[in-house]
Amino acid sequence: MTRSHAGLLVSINALLFASLPGRKTTPFLGFFYYLMVLPTMIVPLIGALVVGSAERFALGMFLGALVSAVMLWEILRLPASRP
Repeated sequence: MTRSHAGLLVSINALLFASLPGRKTTPFLGFFYYLMVLPTMIVPLIGALVVGSAERFALGMFLGALVSAVMLWEILRLPASRP
């Protein structure tokens, strides 16, 4: 697990604990956690559609590298949460 992935999980949990009502945190936590992570579950489907039956692996690798570069740029722009 990378540091950014671990930070993502911590931030999602912190957001959920801050936004959910105190007495109902436990029942809602699992539902809202997976609801927030749901958009990332479509990434493999998009990758399969890009590669397709024409076997465009170079295009898939290029798009993956481009998305990785954008994500790295976004992570490096974040301010430090602790001094």
